[in-house]
Formats: sequence, C-alpha cells, structure tokens
Amino acid sequence: MNFGPEYPKINSLNKRDKDKGMIIIPGAWACEEFGYLADCMWNWTEKIDGTNIRLAWDGHSITVGGRTDRAVLPGQLWLYLKSKLQSNEANVLWTEQFGENREVVVYGEGVGPKIQGNPLHLESPDFIVFDIKIGKFWLKYKDMKGIANNLGFSVVPQLPCVTLREAMTVVQEDYFRSHYPGVSPEGMVGHPAVELCDRMGGRITAKVKVVDFVNYRKYMEKHES
Repeated sequence: MNFGPEYPKINSLNKRDKDKGMIIIPGAWACEEFGYLADCMWNWTEKIDGTNIRLAWDGHSITVGGRTDRAVLPGQLWLYLKSKLQSNEANVLWTEQFGENREVVVYGEGVGPKIQGNPLHLESPDFIVFDIKIGKFWLKYKDMKGIANNLGFSVVPQLPCVTLREAMTVVQEDYFRSHYPGVSPEGMVGHPAVELCDRMGGRITAKVKVVDFVNYRKYMEKHES
C-alpha cells in the first residue's frame, strides 16, 4: 500500500546539552544552515501537537497513513477520515483538484478527543493540513490553503515573517498566543522565505518550541542562582 513519502524530520534550532538534561544551548545552531540563514526572513506557521497523518493520492484513490508506514491511527480519527475520504464523491473531488496523473501527499495533524491529550480542546476529530507535496514540489502557503479548503480541511495558522534570531525571542514573549482560544501555543515551524535545500537535497525547515526555552530558564534559575 502506497502511503506516500514520510514527512521530513524538522530540526530544532539549537543543539542540546547532554550533561544538563538535554536543555537547549542558545546560540549553538543545530546545523550550519541555520547559522548561515539566521538573519534571513523565514515564513512561519503555528506548531500544532497532534497525530501526524499522510493522505496520499495516486491519481485514482486516496490512502490514509500515519507518520510512518507502521503507525496505527486512533479509532475516532480513522473513522473521521474514512467518512471524509472513502466515497465516490471524495474521489471525484480529488480528481478535479489534482487530476489522474499526479502523485500528491497532503500532510497534516490529526487532532481531537483522545489524541495527544487533545491540546486544542476539540469535541470531535479534525485534520489540520500543514503541507502539501505535488510530485517533487512543496506548495507555498497560500496555494496549500486554497487546496486544503477545497478538500474540506483547515490549515495551520500563518504567523508573521521573522528571522531565526527573532523567532527565538517571539516564542518567549507574553504576546505570543495560539490562534486557538484558550490554548497555550506550542511553538513555530518555519522555512526560509525563499525555500532552500541542504547539500543532501533535504528541505531546510526549523521548529522553535516554547517549552525548550521554559525548560532552559528553569534549569538556569535552579543551577546558576
């Protein structure tokens, strides 16, 4: 069964200190590309905690997969996706959107009751798209949003463009809020404003998590005071 390619690993910005409980090391970039691109503008979206899902279209049918080919989806989430995707109407919709000769993977987070603690406090399952790949091409946010909405799905909220250095400051500020009411923000996921690949051909992406800086401050307050 073809689930489509797994979503590429997203690197955290900073290296971690193995001798200090794996807290981040501010200023120590996790990879050389981050250091080189630290003052360039990046596009950001809100990081959402859920179950990673792949919806693969081979030109004729839709396959639902998890983060890996062996992943098992929560029952309620599987039933929700099945009701949305396994019908003649869904096949017609996807055919109209993508055609019959394109390989497409729609990546998103499955969220809702009994899924990763239900951080968005939803009463029913949902699927929130964060990326779409058509053939070898990753779509820009506005194109991804348009297609996702046409398919009946929402997308991760877009955030202002800032540099990598600024992103580390943003997630530590009181004004950093989640798009979802009553929810504590998890962080940000970004790509260079002009998308780039590393020398291995991998897409350059980064994540900045609020908890990493919270844990860093707690450690420093406890051990450096």
